[in-house]
Amino acid sequence: MMDVVYTIGNFGKHGDGFELRYSLRSLAEQDWVRNIYILGNCPDFIKNVKHIPCPDHYRKSKDANIINKVLMACSYDVSDDFIVNSDDHYILKKIDREELGPWLENSNVKEQALKKRFSSTWALRLIETENWCKKNGYHGGIFQSHIPYVVNKTKYQRIMCSVPWAQDNGLLTHVYQMIECPEAEIEPEGFTVRIHEQLTNIKTVDSMLEKATFPNHNDNVTSTAMKDGLIQRYRKKKKSA
Repeated sequence: MMDVVYTIGNFGKHGDGFELRYSLRSLAEQDWVRNIYILGNCPDFIKNVKHIPCPDHYRKSKDANIINKVLMACSYDVSDDFIVNSDDHYILKKIDREELGPWLENSNVKEQALKKRFSSTWALRLIETENWCKKNGYHGGIFQSHIPYVVNKTKYQRIMCSVPWAQDNGLLTHVYQMIECPEAEIEPEGFTVRIHEQLTNIKTVDSMLEKATFPNHNDNVTSTAMKDGLIQRYRKKKKSA
């Protein structure tokens, strides 16, 4: 049994909390879920979770705020191994612990990042993370961070307290895996699907969701069709949301 820790941002408008509601519902059939912690903003309708308020100190780096929240969770009574999750990450099938990875990205995200290095702060953080790891003799691969992933409480505290994750533009959250998991394998083909655009056709949404175990989406692409697709899968109301 493992706890699940959600790191939710506090900046800006959070809308109706749809993503978090259905991300929580997607956990309902997983046998390994014990307690659910929400660090950061927690909508009033969420029940039966442990809420820990946590401010966002780093306006330039979303990743630094996530790392800070995970470190804070480590100081509470979370399970020794726990899951870090985001409100736009879902699980479509019943899975085993081993399917949570860690996995290396199987796409050309590095090449895409290099092309956008002067226009994307995420790309800059990716490059800085890789450079720092290589300089210090760690794994240079890009880990899949768009799905729920496992961290060990003791190791996370030890590793992240020795890493300058908030310097400059900030390092990416998967710097932990780059240090801790040098033997990770590439994720299985079609394991995740990342939705980058507004989808208006429910059949398109169904097709994309049907192919993946872990779908996720960019900010501001929760279209009506996307919502309807998730509602159909998690229609039954669950105990947390």
